[in-house]
Amino acid sequence: HVSSLKEWGPGVPLNGHLHNLFYTLEKHVPVIEKTADGYKVTIGSVAHPMQEEHYIEWIELLADGKAYTQFLKPGDAPTATFQIKASKVTAREFCNLHGHWSAQG
Repeated sequence: HVSSLKEWGPGVPLNGHLHNLFYTLEKHVPVIEKTADGYKVTIGSVAHPMQEEHYIEWIELLADGKAYTQFLKPGDAPTATFQIKASKVTAREFCNLHGHWSAQG
């Protein structure tokens, strides 16, 4: 399950072009990877920019009723690792230009 601003607030501006939709999705949807120690969350199937004018402010992992948050700044990699044990998780992120995005894993 993937959600974007349409579920959390105003819609993503797509300018009516399907290309923009795919570009926005591939740069913003969290990718959840199970690791030996927990989970790694990477923002986008193609790495999200981390520039002063456009970056991911935070990545959050929800598991077993708890929220784990990693704050980021421009220049950081758009990834976070969480050393937790859980069978079902939800990852969320906030882009300073395009808002909230989430995915379940």
